[in-house]
Formats: sequence, structure tokens, C-alpha cells
Amino acid sequence: MATATTAPKRILLVHAAEDRDAAQRLRRHLGAPRRKDLLVTTVDDVPPGSSWREAIDQLVDGATLVVALLSVDLLSSDLWYHELSTIQERRPELRLVPVLVRSASLERTMFERAQVLPRSGVSVAAHVLADEIWTEIAREIRGVLAAPSPAPRPAPPQPAPPQPAPPQVIKQEAGKAPRVGTAGSKREPPAATPPQAQVEPPRPPPEPALPLRLLNAAQQGTLVPFAGAGVSMAVQRKGGDRPLFPSWAGLLEAAAARLAADGHVDDAGSVRGAMRRHKNPSYLEAARIARDSLGPIWFEVLRDALDRPRHEALDASLELPQALWELGNQLIVTTNYDRVLHWACPDRENLRTWSIEAAAEQIGMIRGGGVAFPTVWHLHGVITDAVNLILTPDGYNRLYGSDDPRAESRYQAAQSALRVLLMSRTFLFVGFSFDDKSFAQELAWLEETFQGAAGPHYLCVREAERDRLASRLGKLPIEPIVYADHGAPLLSLLRRLTGPRLP
Repeated sequence: MATATTAPKRILLVHAAEDRDAAQRLRRHLGAPRRKDLLVTTVDDVPPGSSWREAIDQLVDGATLVVALLSVDLLSSDLWYHELSTIQERRPELRLVPVLVRSASLERTMFERAQVLPRSGVSVAAHVLADEIWTEIAREIRGVLAAPSPAPRPAPPQPAPPQPAPPQVIKQEAGKAPRVGTAGSKREPPAATPPQAQVEPPRPPPEPALPLRLLNAAQQGTLVPFAGAGVSMAVQRKGGDRPLFPSWAGLLEAAAARLAADGHVDDAGSVRGAMRRHKNPSYLEAARIARDSLGPIWFEVLRDALDRPRHEALDASLELPQALWELGNQLIVTTNYDRVLHWACPDRENLRTWSIEAAAEQIGMIRGGGVAFPTVWHLHGVITDAVNLILTPDGYNRLYGSDDPRAESRYQAAQSALRVLLMSRTFLFVGFSFDDKSFAQELAWLEETFQGAAGPHYLCVREAERDRLASRLGKLPIEPIVYADHGAPLLSLLRRLTGPRLP
């Protein structure tokens, strides 16, 4: 007896010619051609000599799912105008998934209000680790494909056929003009048209209430922003589609590439191995290997990656660091090494910078002097002093305490000032990601530093990371503030905290 086989599901990738490489990359990440239950085709699969438009129509008609690789080139192409813009009219049941391959305006397109991939809204080209983002996109597409197809839309009700009007008769009264009426009826004034009901557009779901203690801290000026790597990663390069600064992984990969280019292939492999080992991966250990292997060149790699000039940054991408200043506190603490918070400061002329060991200023704050000028405290150092950056295990130990005797002398003021802030202020952590493997190291010093801190303090957490929060934060006095995704939802959350200050 023959066994029935299930026909493979078909995904059609629609892309511009300029994005052909991206289409092939996604095709591989989806598992084609290894998977027998999935057939992935692209617009490049039109046979030579075929009628192009008819062949595209056949590919669309045979597809289970269409993935549109969005870019300026696709949106301005004949393929977009003739096919994608009308596809929902031809096949309203067909599911479409938009993927933002390169930055493009979706205004007045069919995807203007759609959730694009990546969910962050940042184009694939802007991500440093391309394989990771393609893996995420392929997983999302497979999830859509596995979901049940939406029910077909019911046909709209047909209007009832018009009823024939009764025959009209002309009545003539003596001395009066004839009037027209219907047989057997008296003349009645026309009925007033009932007012049309006003249909309100659907309202967006209300934003969750913010904790009262958080709102009070913002209004009283005691809310201290603590900026993580995501604040700097939000800054885009002017004239390009990628972040101005690398991620932790991107920085270490640049160091490994430099080692390999200089002939130190084994050392490059050690750096990559520390980053990617299955059990206990450590970016700090990878940084130590890179520093020890590169010697003085290590600081060249750091400056090239992190000491970027202001004119390279796209102005519009500075909204997130600007929103931190709008919270109203004169002090922002950060573990970032770059100068993004300096660029975003509204009073740059009076801006002050604390490095790890700004002892006099920190002691003054401890004694109750507060902060008189806008100040960025680079808790792990600033790139203009690259030699003293803390990004290796020995540096972390010296700052946050260990058996190293230098920890008590060199960073004593910084440790004391940080603990005073934790006891007397409310911290709001912004730009920290549970997807970032380096966050495990930062949690270690949080646990050490927050011991005895009254709290609560608050951590902005993306909705997709909510479930991982409890196990990662443990018993720290930190409460989550959940937002939908990076970009506009996070900015909206921060701006809810920028109301009038209490006297």
C-alpha cells in the first residue's frame, strides 16, 4: 500500500537584484535545500526565455508564504509596483513577511504598520553579527510557516434587491396645480435621515502603569540613569546602514582579525574560542587574551573602534542618549567607553567627565555636595584614556573587589561613591541586554555592589527577554520595566518619566 506524502511548503523570497546575496543567505539559514518538507524559491528562479511577469505570477500563486526583502531598490522596482503592491488583492489569504534588509522608508506602503523583521526595526545590514540576525529571522519565518493558516475572509453581505416603487398617479384638485403621489397614499413630508453613528478607530492598548516609586524618583530628581551598551549601539553611522560602534563580539572579532592578519593565527583562535565555547563563554577572558597577544596594538584596535568623531554619527540616531539627559539628573553613570553621552548632552559647554578614579569629585558627592554640572561617570573608563579601560578580568577585580591589594587603594573612592548612590538614589538601567554574553560578568559585579543597597532600582527590559529575567537577576533589588521593543517603544517609556519636577 503506497504511503501518502505531504507536499512541501513553498516560500517565495522576493528581492531586488542588489539584494541577491541576502536572499541566498536567508535561503541557507532556512535549511534549503536540505529540508524535504520545504521548498524555497526566489524571483531569480524564473526560467530563461519565460515571460517574466507570468512566471512571477506562477511563483506567487504556488507559494505558501512570501518573504519580501525590503530595501530602497525593491520599493522602487517594477517588481514591487506590478507584483507585491497588488498581491493582497489577488490572494488575500497569502501570508507575507517583511524583512528589512537595508534601511528604507515604509511610509505609504503595505508594510507601513506591519511588524517587520528584525523585530528591533534595525536593518539586517546595520547588524555587526550578520549570521546571528539571519538565524533569528529564519526562526521567525519558520514559526509563521508552522502556524495555522488564517481563516478565509467571509464574503461581504450582498445588498437586497431594490423593491419596485408603487405606481404614481397624478391628482388634480380644483383651482390647484396637479401633484404627484403614490397610489392609495397620502402625501407625507419626507422622513428625516437618522444621524450616522460615529465609528471610532480602535484605540491602542493602554501602556502599563509605572511604579509609583519610580515616578516619584523621576519627579524629585533622584533617578540616576545607568547606560549600558545598547545606548551606544543605537547610534547609526551617517550615510550608512550600520551602527557606529561595534558590539562586544564585534570588538573582539576585530582584535582576532588583527591577530590573524599579523600571523598570530593560534592567538586569534584562542580569542574566538573564549567567546564561543559552549560551556562558560567569557568575553572578558577573550579580551584578556587579545590584550596580552596584541601588546600595544591592542590600544590601537580599541581607539579605532571606539574613538569615533562626532561628525560620523547620524543626528537622528542620538534620540536614546538624549532621552537619558531629559530625565533631568545632572549625573549619568555608564559602563560604555565611547563619548555618545557627551555628544547628546544639551549643555556640552559645562559637561564634566569622571573616569574611574575621579577621587576628589566623588568624595565631594559622598559628603553631600551633589553634582553641580552635567556629568558622565565612565565607571569602566573612557576611550580617551584607553590604557586604563576596564574590560578584562583583572580590571574588574581591581574595581569591584578581590584579593588584589590595589583594589582598596586605587578605586576606593569610586567604590564608596557608587555605594552611596545606590543607598540614596534610584538607578534606572537602560541598554542592557540578556542576549549579550558579557552581561553575565556585569551581573557578577551588580550582585557584589548591590549588597545592602536599599532599592528598589529598575531595569528596562525588552518584552522578548522578560521570561529570562527572574533567573538572571536572582535576589537583586532590581525590578523590571518592560517595553515592547527597541526604538520608539523604549523612547516612549523614558519620555513618560520626563514630567514636571517637584520643587
